[in-house]
Amino acid sequence: MAGDRTFGALLRQLRVAADLTLPQLAAASGVSDRAISDLERGVSRSPRARTVEVLADGLGLVGDDRSALRAAARAGPAVAGGLPLPRQVLDFTGRAAERDRLARWTAERPAPAVLISGAPGTGKTTLAVRAARACPADRYFFVDLHGLDVAPPEPVTVLGRLLRAADPGIRAVPGNPAEAAALWHRMLDGQRWVVVLDNAAGESQVRPLLPPAGSAVVLVTSRRRLSGLDGVRRLTVDALPADDAVRLLAAIVEDHEATADDVLRRIAGLCGNLPLALRIAGNRLLSRPGWTPRDLLNRLAAPERRLDTLVAGDLGLTAAFRLSYRQATGPARRLLHRLAMSGEPDPAPTAERTSVDELAELNLVRRRPDGRLEIPELLRLYAGAEHARAQRNFMAPSWCGLPPW
Repeated sequence: MAGDRTFGALLRQLRVAADLTLPQLAAASGVSDRAISDLERGVSRSPRARTVEVLADGLGLVGDDRSALRAAARAGPAVAGGLPLPRQVLDFTGRAAERDRLARWTAERPAPAVLISGAPGTGKTTLAVRAARACPADRYFFVDLHGLDVAPPEPVTVLGRLLRAADPGIRAVPGNPAEAAALWHRMLDGQRWVVVLDNAAGESQVRPLLPPAGSAVVLVTSRRRLSGLDGVRRLTVDALPADDAVRLLAAIVEDHEATADDVLRRIAGLCGNLPLALRIAGNRLLSRPGWTPRDLLNRLAAPERRLDTLVAGDLGLTAAFRLSYRQATGPARRLLHRLAMSGEPDPAPTAERTSVDELAELNLVRRRPDGRLEIPELLRLYAGAEHARAQRNFMAPSWCGLPPW
């Protein structure tokens, strides 16, 4: 029974082997089922010696199994493999339906790869990290695929990082992508590992990183829909429901009595109920003690300065939108400009089907049930500003910017 496992994974293995549910082990040991669940999931990673002993008693452990549980507790937290998960967002709010679906998928055996996609600012990475931490695992890996960079890393480069993190003893990673992928897949085979591949550029970058279905859980996030990727579970995330958005904003500003406050609800609405915009708005309030929520509401109420207001330190909604906007081709940008300026959902233009598909793939437009296209209000404001900038550049005299004669 004993093996090279973390305390949480070993505890779960021993509990299952003893045919005990969490409540049954809680009753037998005197440790709450919530505390046992936290230990098994790795949320709590440093159990007290007394806790280990009463759990061992509750499991009826003797000999090697009892010694292995003690040793796993002394060994400390799970190995992060050199690519640890990011810090968990403590005020995470909402996404109950999405988290339930992810929990069901990641519990399947063999485990499917899961793709979480959505527009900029919808909280894809935060949700993926939350789901990863909820998975009992021996090791966790997180890799930023830099999908919005001009030159995202090639799959063989990412495979090299994963392989060296998984086994520091590896001195040479195969330069051939197929051989490196095969080595990674063999290493994952039979392992209870969770791998988060964040911010994927496209299908060709992700495919070699996905192992055959097995015991390892792989979560992929991308602003693109990655429609060409097959054999994956798909979850598209959008803005939060209004009530969850208000709760998130109240949690950020540390005002737990304000969820019924009409001002916060109006602020959330002007933020499009978008998690990134809500976090920026909350951070602005926290960093300006002299401001009241109504002060912020007044600044957000003017459409022409809303995006300029939604900036807090190095967090900015315009910057997030710009990264996706730059991924679009010229024709797709012009279509986005036209949709933004119309102010109303437009029929999907047949003559511009390629651009429509491109914007949909980038999660920059949504198709309504009636087939018309729409874009969220904040993205509409951004696209309108880009249209105005393009018009100014077009109207500028050809000699502008040249030194005088």
